[in-house]
Amino acid sequence: MLRSAHKILARASLWAMGLCLLVLVTLDFWQVIQRYVLGVSWPWAGDVSIILLLGLAWIGAGHLWLTRRHIAVDLLGAGARMTRALTVLFDLTVLIGGLVLLPLIFDTMAAFSFIDLPTLPVSGAIKYAPVAVGTGFLCLAAALMLVLRRP
Repeated sequence: MLRSAHKILARASLWAMGLCLLVLVTLDFWQVIQRYVLGVSWPWAGDVSIILLLGLAWIGAGHLWLTRRHIAVDLLGAGARMTRALTVLFDLTVLIGGLVLLPLIFDTMAAFSFIDLPTLPVSGAIKYAPVAVGTGFLCLAAALMLVLRRP
């Protein structure tokens, strides 16, 4: 069951990143066409692009952790046993760090909830939503990899 959850999460995060990238590239491409061909632009596109880019980065961090494609350092030519121990240590560190970070992100979102974005009638807290979702996903990925004990 956990292996199928792992596979579903990996595939869903890949699709989410692809969707973020597609919308980001399309929006920015359309902005260039509007600005340089039509002489107009959407003032809100910059804020939306930032949110999409943050989503892409934070979902990507969780995806890389989930698929074990993150940057790995071979410490002292460690053997398989040491590598497994370090993997568990790193998973625990990411999980605990993410759980410590999550309440701080929600506090930040609460602080910005009273400020609207300059170009959209939306709370400024929305800019931190991808960070909260990505941190939660990274914690989930670390916990899942900890349970599955995959190198």
